[in-house]
Amino acid sequence: MPARTMADTILDVRINESSHGEIGINTLLAGSNGVSVVLAGGDNPACDEFSALLPQCPHPVVGSRRAPAAGRRRVRRRA
Repeated sequence: MPARTMADTILDVRINESSHGEIGINTLLAGSNGVSVVLAGGDNPACDEFSALLPQCPHPVVGSRRAPAAGRRRVRRRA
């Protein structure tokens, strides 16, 4: 596989002059197609991005706020 260059990397995605990460892009895309978003999972920054994007959501269901290592430990205990 050839080496990646800066030309192969997305550095910023702006929608309506606001910079968005993966959650913002997917949430806005879903909303533009009439799909409601009711669940987001991830670390604290991911949950914060979701909450900031949808402050009007009365009861957002947000996934794990644990560090990835804590999640792995919980999965191992249940196996």
